[in-house]
Amino acid sequence: MFKKFFLFAVPVLSAVVLTSYHEPAERGSSKYGYHALLVADRWGNGNGTAEPEEIEYLLKYFEDHREAPCLGHYPWPKVNEGRVRIETLWETFKASERPEPAPGEADLREKLGDASLRTLFVGIYVLTFDGFDCDVEKFYRAPGPDVGRAQWTEIKIVR
Repeated sequence: MFKKFFLFAVPVLSAVVLTSYHEPAERGSSKYGYHALLVADRWGNGNGTAEPEEIEYLLKYFEDHREAPCLGHYPWPKVNEGRVRIETLWETFKASERPEPAPGEADLREKLGDASLRTLFVGIYVLTFDGFDCDVEKFYRAPGPDVGRAQWTEIKIVR
């Protein structure tokens, strides 16, 4: 039963969302998300088109996990007084190179291990999914050097 639904859902989700792939969700809603196809493409090959395998991966991921912490660019210098606008986060997320998700913070830290990145800060994006849109639920600043072991600072998201 699930397999039939899944085989039906991927093409339907693709068709519905492809027409507005680069458009953000309505600003009037309580959430300001971004279409799931953007996230699927960023998790995949990042070629600007969400392919069926990428969409399938996103759907399967969020079927198994409530949130997706991802490593990405830090929106320097657009963070003021510990706050960042949600639009700014989506701009820097789109520019991030293949921000692969991890099931949780501990998993992301384990995946990063002893990594040391040649940048002052990186961003940790915690994404959620509601069926068509993804939202940045939380955002953290992490030091590039020693990113896997250092303390992460939560940055308030302004919607």
